[in-house]
Amino acid sequence: MLDTLDSSASPPRLALVTGGTRGIGKAIVECLQDAGYLVTYTGTSDLSDKDRIKDAEYKKLDLLNSRLPDFIYQARWDVVVNNAGINKRQGILDLTTSALNKILSVNLSGPMRITKAVVPKMRAAKKGRIVNIGSIFGTVSRSTRASYSASKAGLSAFTKEVALELASYNVSVNNVCPGFTDTELTRAMLSEEDRKALCREIPLERMARPAEIAEVVKFLVSDKAGHITGQDIIVDGGFVIV
Repeated sequence: MLDTLDSSASPPRLALVTGGTRGIGKAIVECLQDAGYLVTYTGTSDLSDKDRIKDAEYKKLDLLNSRLPDFIYQARWDVVVNNAGINKRQGILDLTTSALNKILSVNLSGPMRITKAVVPKMRAAKKGRIVNIGSIFGTVSRSTRASYSASKAGLSAFTKEVALELASYNVSVNNVCPGFTDTELTRAMLSEEDRKALCREIPLERMARPAEIAEVVKFLVSDKAGHITGQDIIVDGGFVIV
């Protein structure tokens, strides 16, 4: 992919998006491509050529593994979007150690490990953008979301701390917190009636579109957002203010 570029041109801007095979992640990949980035995106499955995003590089990544693959360390990423996440709805009495460890590994320690891996080259270049994809359930919660809410609240706190560490190196770190979003997974989990009932709880009376979350990410990695760091950006149609 890189060999087709004019060698006299400026170096390509590189972006890494974890969990980019569907839903919000896929929309982020496509949005960053539109902004001119060469995007590498990850997932946990072996994808056939027909299932891959055109002109983006796919890499397999399982954040339950203890070691990150070499490609994360080798590139000098301009943008890193920690989007990969999992959820299992369990109340505190049903919470299992196995499920808790998986959710924390993917949703919290995964972004922390990736951030640690990419930061040295960002600091050396004195530029970079890191965007974590949190959730409104790191701010508010509902029953049976004990471990998920804990992981996303932790991601918010981590965002603020590492933003302070990296500010003097011109590296911003922000946390985009989507509300209910109309993805393939949402439609598979909720009936049409359930989705309509949910929309009645949202002041804007609809769920977000994945592209609307992706546009916020694109803004945060642009020069227009150069003075924004350490922030939770909630994109939920007003749900948390009700």
